[in-house]
Amino acid sequence: MTLCDVKSVTLLKIDSPNLQFLNVRVGRWSFSLNDTPTLVGMKLTGFRGVRGEVDLLRSMLSTSTLQELEISFGQQSKMVKLNDDDWNCTSNLLRVLKITGFSGESENERNFIRFLLSRTPVLERMTLQPSSTLVSWELPQMLEGYRHVKKNFIDPSTSSPFFHLES
Repeated sequence: MTLCDVKSVTLLKIDSPNLQFLNVRVGRWSFSLNDTPTLVGMKLTGFRGVRGEVDLLRSMLSTSTLQELEISFGQQSKMVKLNDDDWNCTSNLLRVLKITGFSGESENERNFIRFLLSRTPVLERMTLQPSSTLVSWELPQMLEGYRHVKKNFIDPSTSSPFFHLES
């Protein structure tokens, strides 16, 4: 299912027991997933990191069958500071994570990536594509501690890897 540019809706509740893949452009509207026991892949585009989006991700990590997650930051990212409650979730199923469009300069963004890594113990592969080549070098250094994860950094101006970190 793909949802994008839904302009007149402010809240969308998705109740779909057979839904396996969801591609949604987040924005000025919010959505909730109620009955999605077969959802294995989700792509969020236009991610800003506001409280509602973080709460949705936290809920998805702790209650869903999600195995692949792609988050594409929007132009106007306002990543919230994570609080202690945000860290109270774990996904034992998420295996693939891709994050694109982040600046990497914001401490809140780096903490968000750290949060995703620390709450997904069976993660096998992570791909990061920052919005700029000026990404903080703290980010690759931070990721070195997760040796079980295959990491790819994609050059923001192309689709070819900056470098590849092997465990």
